[in-house]
Amino acid sequence: MRRPRFFGNLVEAVQKTSPQASPALLTWDEICKHPEYRGRWLALSNCRYDDAGETQSAAVVDADECLSTLCQRVRLSELRDCAIVRCDAKQGR
Repeated sequence: MRRPRFFGNLVEAVQKTSPQASPALLTWDEICKHPEYRGRWLALSNCRYDDAGETQSAAVVDADECLSTLCQRVRLSELRDCAIVRCDAKQGR
C-alpha cells in the first residue's frame, strides 16, 4: 500500500485530547491478513513508511465497510490526522 497522496504529511500520527491506551502497531501484512479488516475501509494512525513510500506498520483505530460512515465517525471523534485506506483481500506481500 502506498502513502495516500491526498493526506500529504498529515498521516504520521493521531493526536488525541484524552489519555487513552494507543492501539497496537501492526505490520501491513498483519493488517491485510486480519479477517476483521479485509475488504473494509481503515483509519490508520502512527503509520511508518519505507523509503519507497510503502506502509510498513500502522495502528488501526477504526474500520468500516462504508467509507462515508467511517469518515463521519473519525470526524466526530478525537482522532486527527488519520490515513484512510481500503484493505483489499488481494493486498499483502
